[in-house]
Amino acid sequence: MITTLDLIDLDLPRTGYRTFITSWLCTGDRMTVLVDPGPASAHPGLMSALADRGIPDLDLVLLTHVHLDHGGGTGHLLREFPRARVHGLPRGQREAAASIGMTHNQSLAYVQLPQALLAMLPSLVSQFVIILK
Repeated sequence: MITTLDLIDLDLPRTGYRTFITSWLCTGDRMTVLVDPGPASAHPGLMSALADRGIPDLDLVLLTHVHLDHGGGTGHLLREFPRARVHGLPRGQREAAASIGMTHNQSLAYVQLPQALLAMLPSLVSQFVIILK
């Protein structure tokens, strides 16, 4: 159950972009979720805002869509909170990999293929059992 929902204004070091980009912080009894951590340039301000709110750890980072202005700072955030899980749409995960500098092949090997194998695992085990019978 969500106990607080807090809007965090991410001030960017560019003229005219003050409070242009925001993140949502949802805290509850068992989970702390950050929605759209913003661009990499907003990371110091985001970390300061999280510290001001007494957030020791994040459980989940939710990316509504992966554009640099919404999720470009995800890599920086995960260095601070390595246990946090990241959820995004399948297309968004490919874009997230590209935004942190992964090549297409790295994205396939480290992001998309592991998820595809997990999705295929029940069918593969079922076929293996059928072959053994």
